Amino acid sequence: MQRRSPRRGPIQFGMHVFDAHEQLLGSVVLARKDHFVMRQELGINQLVAVPAVAVAGVVGGIVFLSLTPGEIEIFCRTLERKERGSSGFGLLPRLVPPQKLAEQQ
Repeated sequence: MQRRSPRRGPIQFGMHVFDAHEQLLGSVVLARKDHFVMRQELGINQLVAVPAVAVAGVVGGIVFLSLTPGEIEIFCRTLERKERGSSGFGLLPRLVPPQKLAEQQ
């Protein structure tokens, strides 16, 4: 029977994820035995599936990866990417006629 490395604790929802350059990438949104999904907020807002072999260690509520941001794009799978428009997340403004605004006050 093989023992798991003591540097790899259980990965749980909400843990912060750091890359090999010690930059905060995002947070864990789903944890499985062989991979976990993180919401990457550094640069592009996207969901990324990260294989467990990319984990260098887990300390407290922090997951350290052995990958750089460039390697993450190559070796990890992007599940969803949300591009932000000029007004945030592409929200459409609701137009209200001026007379309705005067009646509400």
